[in-house]
Amino acid sequence: MKKQLFIEQQIELGYRLHLHDGVWWQQQGRFFFKPALRHQRIEPRQATPAPFRSLVGYSHLVPDGSAGNSSYSVMGLEWTGEKSFGIEYLPSSRRSKVRRGEKKTQVKRITNLESLIKDVQQIVISTRMRTGVGLPASYYSQYYNKWRDDMLKLFEMEDRPWWGVFCDGRLIAYYQTTVLEDMLFINAAKSHSDFLSNYPNDVLLYTVLCDAFNERGCRFVEFGDWSLTDSNLTYFKESYGFRRYEFPIYRHLSPLARPAYKIWQLWRARKQARVG
Repeated sequence: MKKQLFIEQQIELGYRLHLHDGVWWQQQGRFFFKPALRHQRIEPRQATPAPFRSLVGYSHLVPDGSAGNSSYSVMGLEWTGEKSFGIEYLPSSRRSKVRRGEKKTQVKRITNLESLIKDVQQIVISTRMRTGVGLPASYYSQYYNKWRDDMLKLFEMEDRPWWGVFCDGRLIAYYQTTVLEDMLFINAAKSHSDFLSNYPNDVLLYTVLCDAFNERGCRFVEFGDWSLTDSNLTYFKESYGFRRYEFPIYRHLSPLARPAYKIWQLWRARKQARVG
């Protein structure tokens, strides 16, 4: 999709955006903003969010690393487009899991989410209980109607494809993605714990990569932030060719927010030292 359509969709989905200094800014936390187009590069102080909205601060990518004062990292896979992406580019261990998964399941683009919403609910609850990441498992039952409406609204958005893995007619895993110009973002990757032996995550990721690079002409797939805390997930992504991309950013914090940020930096440094 084009950038303007993405901005319109974000607003329609309820994200808090505003236009200031020619940049669309999206709220990331209380009184803290980043560009809605997260890969948009801006010279420091060339553009800022509205001051009365960003009382805590803001951050954005910079064109030149020397202009940055911080960084953030994502897991990404870049493809030149000179050849088609295929299973031969995967290590043998992943090739075998993809092939096993293809024999046990069916992978296809989801075209009707409403008929599968109960399966999706069970998948997100199972994923939350297995990983401990995200909203409490009880949320998806306690606020089912709101959650269901939000999911269906997202599903209807253009250029936000959903892919599913089916076993005996039941949805057991899904990816929700966004195509933005020549990039694809994997926003949600959920799988039911009872069916992991069918390798749904392998067949899904392989299928999505083939579609992104071979059919949509994408040059880059982003699969979440790089994480220190989940080595298994990082290994899974790396085994498909993803690697850590570190982007220099300019971060501005108000004087009141700086002490808290320094404490967070110290905590992060200590955690990295323990991991290392």
